[in-house]
Amino acid sequence: MKIKFANLDFTPKEINEDQKSLRAVFSTGDVDRHGEVVDQKSWLLDDFLKNPVVLFSHDHSQPPVGKILGLGYNAEGNLEGEVKFAANTSEESKEAH
Repeated sequence: MKIKFANLDFTPKEINEDQKSLRAVFSTGDVDRHGEVVDQKSWLLDDFLKNPVVLFSHDHSQPPVGKILGLGYNAEGNLEGEVKFAANTSEESKEAH
C-alpha cells in the first residue's frame, strides 16, 4: 500500500494538551480542492453519533485514534466539534494528535 500525504490548511480553534483534545471546524461551505461544495445543512449525523469515532486517514480497517465529544453547527453554520485523541494507545493515535 502506498501512503499518500496531503498538506492541510488547518488551525484548531482550541487545544487542550492535558485532555489530548481539540476543537475545530470540520467542514465548511467553501469550495474544496476538487472544486466541490458541501451543503452544510445536508449532514446526516444520527448514525455517526451512535459511534462517533475518529479514524486515522478515514481507514475503517484500523482501530480508531479518537472520538468526537461534541458535534454541531457553529454560529457561521459550519460543522464544528471536539475530538479527544487516544494519544497513548498507538503510533497512529500519537501521530493524529
